[in-house]
Amino acid sequence: MKKGWVLLILKIVIFLGVLFALYYFLFLRPRTILVRNLVKLQSELSKNRGGLAENRIFIVEFARLDPKDPNFLFKKEQALGIIQRTNKEGLERVKEAKTGDLLIRGESGNTSKIPTFPPRGRASVGMADSLDGGLARSVEALYGKTENVLNRQGSVVEKLSGLGSSLSSIYYYDPKTDLESLDVVSQKEELIARSEAAIKGLSRISAGLKEQTGDLSTDSVQNEIDKTVESLSVFINLLKNGDYQGAKDERSEISNQFQRLKEEAFELELSVIKSDGTVKLLTDETNLILEYDFYLEKIDSVINTRI
Repeated sequence: MKKGWVLLILKIVIFLGVLFALYYFLFLRPRTILVRNLVKLQSELSKNRGGLAENRIFIVEFARLDPKDPNFLFKKEQALGIIQRTNKEGLERVKEAKTGDLLIRGESGNTSKIPTFPPRGRASVGMADSLDGGLARSVEALYGKTENVLNRQGSVVEKLSGLGSSLSSIYYYDPKTDLESLDVVSQKEELIARSEAAIKGLSRISAGLKEQTGDLSTDSVQNEIDKTVESLSVFINLLKNGDYQGAKDERSEISNQFQRLKEEAFELELSVIKSDGTVKLLTDETNLILEYDFYLEKIDSVINTRI
């Protein structure tokens, strides 16, 4: 009698074990893998979305800078540095997604290197099966759009960086420190030497701009450079002729003229951001961020229903 009960209990345990194994391999394991991979995909998409948003914010912040701000140069270099960093990191993530170890398996059995779903088969049915095709293709398209936007944005950043380098001497030069700290009578020769050095520097900048700007119009900046060179030349002649009061008055005008030159130089940089190509880029970037929001919400909804 006891042996009969023991055998019955053993059969029940084995039967339940088989049922649990079938349940685990057919339902629980695929669901666990699906959720785990969706969480990983969600994390990657969130990083991409955050990088795009950060880029856009700092491009807008760059456009709002004021050359009269004492911290102008610091803020300008900080904004451009952040845009360069996030743009580079975004491209690296896209490249890694294409060459990584985590795969999507599509309808044809081909694989794309973006993390999402478990291998297709009898264990990948229902919600997971439908997502495997649709969402996989959508994510691939999303990464393609991201790469396109980041490459175009990289070109904008490269142009801004090149212009910034060409114009940096204008931004860094302070005529009040360089010229107004000296006495027009006792230090006349030093003032003449510094003014001549400033004219040479502006001439080099003027020549370099033609190579850096491409299709951008530099007429306004060139005009302000000419006015600044003219003001410095007048200052030198006044010093040489001994008109020290006139030299003092002209020195004040040089400071004002350099400020106008700095403002016009930054307007030239802003013309890169205001160009039709960059405006179209920012529009595409905004739409892409909205696409990321859509898919992140969709993935979040799937995760919540599968847990």
